[in-house]
Amino acid sequence: MRRLVLFLLLPLLAACATPQVQTAHPNASAAPSITGDRLIARDGAQLPLERWLPGSAKAVIVALHGFNDYARAFALPASYWARHGVATYAYDQRGFGRTPPRGVWAGEQLLSSDLADAVVAVRAAHPGVPVYVLGESMGGAVALHALAMGALCNGNLEGERNLPSRQPAASGGAPLRSEAKQGANAQESRQPAASGGTPCEHSRGAGATLQTIDGLILVSPAVWGGDAMNPFFRGSLWLLAHMIPAEKFTGSNLKIQATDNLLLLHEMARDPNIIKGTRVDAVYGIVGLMGHAYGDAAKIGTPPILLLTGGRDEVIPAGPLNDIRFMLGKTSKLTSAHYPEGYHMLLRDLAGRDAWEDILEWMRP
Repeated sequence: MRRLVLFLLLPLLAACATPQVQTAHPNASAAPSITGDRLIARDGAQLPLERWLPGSAKAVIVALHGFNDYARAFALPASYWARHGVATYAYDQRGFGRTPPRGVWAGEQLLSSDLADAVVAVRAAHPGVPVYVLGESMGGAVALHALAMGALCNGNLEGERNLPSRQPAASGGAPLRSEAKQGANAQESRQPAASGGTPCEHSRGAGATLQTIDGLILVSPAVWGGDAMNPFFRGSLWLLAHMIPAEKFTGSNLKIQATDNLLLLHEMARDPNIIKGTRVDAVYGIVGLMGHAYGDAAKIGTPPILLLTGGRDEVIPAGPLNDIRFMLGKTSKLTSAHYPEGYHMLLRDLAGRDAWEDILEWMRP
């Protein structure tokens, strides 16, 4: 009887609150640009920006951080890349880091449009230089979704620039370090895109704004959601997000190790720009994004993609990561590198330099 009463009360309980999602600034418009230490988005929003610049950039990375993190997440690899001629721009995604309203989920469309604006602004700052998007964890999900919905378009659509194929070491080619040092399975697919065309092709037309990228780098992408996630958890999360959306949880009882770099973890614990208490509706938002990104992997035909995963990832299960490796390998130009001893924060692991060098090698024309 109590279960029946609870079931009948659920619609009433759910009506008590709704998840909060940010909206674009009303009645505001701006040309995407970089001004000082800010990325100016199309709605005039000013997103805190970090950049690591070489004397002369041979390539540029637009880097997207993970959930509850912020732009400084890329300080270690970006400093290394700058010494090798690659510029990195990273901004605080809305709702994270130093952006107001802090902790409030921005929604998939707004996160995707901000990425598109960042690419436009960076291309304007570095005309004629190859531009790559790197997404770590949630950032990878945002990038996948932006590509699938047509917010980003691939610079290779007209065949103007192609990355070299990666031959295995036994065939005389230069291997990625994950192959040479850790015995990982690195694979590359060169199948054509699906016959239905790419989302970028579909977005062309009157008033369409096309942003081009030369490649996508996915580091431990957050693709665990939708049908790949326990339905009981998804149902419980929906209920909580509609009953107590603003309630915050720290997740300290989950006992998840994101990296073997313990000094870094201690620094992150003291960093006020990293969110420690997460709103329930923000968790609901990221789970929805992860589910969409999981499905989006099957829709992407371009651009060339580098997928990096770790064998000790305790955040995203191996199953969904293997699924998207398979899906991307069927429809896109995929290079995949797996690090058996790598954690979720691959780029900040103690052996993270291996991944930094692999990314440089993959981008090399």
